[in-house]
Amino acid sequence: MKNSIDWIMTHQNKIGFNDTQIYMTGDSAGGELYAACGLTDNKHQIRHLFPMYAAIDITDTSKTIYHWQYSDYDMDPTDEPFIHARLNKIIYVNNVIRLLYPGIENVENLLISPVYSHDFSKFLDITIIEAEFDYYLQSMPKNYVRPVKM
Repeated sequence: MKNSIDWIMTHQNKIGFNDTQIYMTGDSAGGELYAACGLTDNKHQIRHLFPMYAAIDITDTSKTIYHWQYSDYDMDPTDEPFIHARLNKIIYVNNVIRLLYPGIENVENLLISPVYSHDFSKFLDITIIEAEFDYYLQSMPKNYVRPVKM
């Protein structure tokens, strides 16, 4: 990804791109990839990130730093079975995603699970797009996220 950004910046005139910074978006694993790019953008080429449903934390739910639970979500009792099914699916997908990193014991590496970065002070602007009952929204540090109600 970094090489692609460098190529775009180097060939701005050839491709008709005349900005010094880039906006990026990605869905699911692509959103996680762009969040990791933002955390490591030492050249400050990326201006803003828009990850959609990004897989920003793939640790086992029993080991996360935020101790996720169903009671974190305000839900109508008649909708609970559907919402629990959605949340359980996300947990299942998390378990499958971890299989993509064989031999890596520390999935808390910020390039794999960006939410575990210890320093967000130099992190660029980010707009995280998540649905109300998505699992990852709970994982973001409270000083880093400001939920917007629609």
